[in-house]
Amino acid sequence: MFKRKINVAFTFDFRMWMIAGVCLHSLCSNARGKCKYQIYCIVDASVNSGMRQMLRDCIPSPHKVEFIEIKGDEIKHSDYWNRATSFQRSAMYRLLLPQVLPHLDKILYIDSDTIIAKDLCELDSIDIGDNLLGAVREFSIAETIRQKPELFTHIKQYGIDKLVASARYFNSGVLIMNLKEFRRQNITHRALHLFETGPGFWCCDQDTLNIICANKVTYIPFRFNRWGQLTGDYLFKFCHSHGLETKHAHSDVSDYTILHFVGTKPWTIEPPYAAPQEDVWWCYAARTPFYDRLKHLHRAVVEMEMQKRYQ
Repeated sequence: MFKRKINVAFTFDFRMWMIAGVCLHSLCSNARGKCKYQIYCIVDASVNSGMRQMLRDCIPSPHKVEFIEIKGDEIKHSDYWNRATSFQRSAMYRLLLPQVLPHLDKILYIDSDTIIAKDLCELDSIDIGDNLLGAVREFSIAETIRQKPELFTHIKQYGIDKLVASARYFNSGVLIMNLKEFRRQNITHRALHLFETGPGFWCCDQDTLNIICANKVTYIPFRFNRWGQLTGDYLFKFCHSHGLETKHAHSDVSDYTILHFVGTKPWTIEPPYAAPQEDVWWCYAARTPFYDRLKHLHRAVVEMEMQKRYQ
């Protein structure tokens, strides 16, 4: 039986290596014999040899994994990385994929805080033509901007407000990346320069890519980046309000390919609260060689948050 070879990339540091392992386990266990993955993990030196070996143990044959180490401190900004509201520097590593994977013209990029519930054959078969990216529209960014305006003072200056208003702003958690066009148009250099000289975009890689890649994006179905908290009714209203196709709104939520834990994370949520769809995540986590470590991490995070609350 022919198995489609699919190249897929992840980027993370030591803080997310076990979370990435849960994702990798879900990726391989749901290939169902239809495809074989060449996995590229873009990491920095904080992901040590022991961590890398345990991640290899999550990846059975015929799938393969390669670790590519970069120097994350090369991605600079005058003060962004010192802010309490900043994302992890490893979020920006996806911008380096055209450089560190010079032999590839295309790659699927997926955030580590996801569960891949099906094989990626359908996603990999989407033709984005000469566009730079394939991505899912960001359905909640307008509400986030209303709730946290202090983090988005730059949106008018860079045209993000117009992207949001027209539902063209995308989430960067799942991407089909046209590496050939990225290189031809020097996108990595332009994106890093924009970030380094800009105001410090709160959604660091996501804002940067939305600005640089505007009007060069193929929008793909929501089932390829289904957020845990998303409901079919909410997605239907979002699509309807922006004049988008509503026919698959409910099925994209119930029959997803990739489940993305945006915002509340199963491994950090404090009891008695629960992250949306957290049972799905813990089900896959229980099958990894570091499940006990993950439970310990969860308890430690909860205890730390409780101490902060009552100090």
